[in-house]
Amino acid sequence: MNTTAPLAGLTSYGMTRDETSGSWVPRIYDEPGIIHAVHPTPTEPQMANPYFIEETQNYRAAVCGALVKVVMPSTFKPAEEGACPECIEDLAAAVPPQMAARTPTFLPPAGDSWYSHGALKNPNYSRRREAERKRRQGGTA
Repeated sequence: MNTTAPLAGLTSYGMTRDETSGSWVPRIYDEPGIIHAVHPTPTEPQMANPYFIEETQNYRAAVCGALVKVVMPSTFKPAEEGACPECIEDLAAAVPPQMAARTPTFLPPAGDSWYSHGALKNPNYSRRREAERKRRQGGTA
């Protein structure tokens, strides 16, 4: 089985007006913020341009559980400045994808969608949201 390295993902993007057509087009910020790791779908390793996800239900889940709205055509580099420390930890501790994919009970949702898929919901997304909830409660008390 051919495994590919995780792709870089961003949690936000901006919209600018194209001067020639007058339509709004997505663009990546000059300072993109934290760069997350995203498991690629079969077609994404051949991408040449960033993939902007505009529909909420299509947002992707990063390895750490963050919501990713832009999938970059480049691989995730843990040594890069701005790389998500949680993604780095989770990738280091993760079972290699080819091992997990051989398990008969493992059926990943297409593209690691963050959206709830019953028992297939991304566990890191739940963990991340619970940690954020606890931080908010602890910060207000």
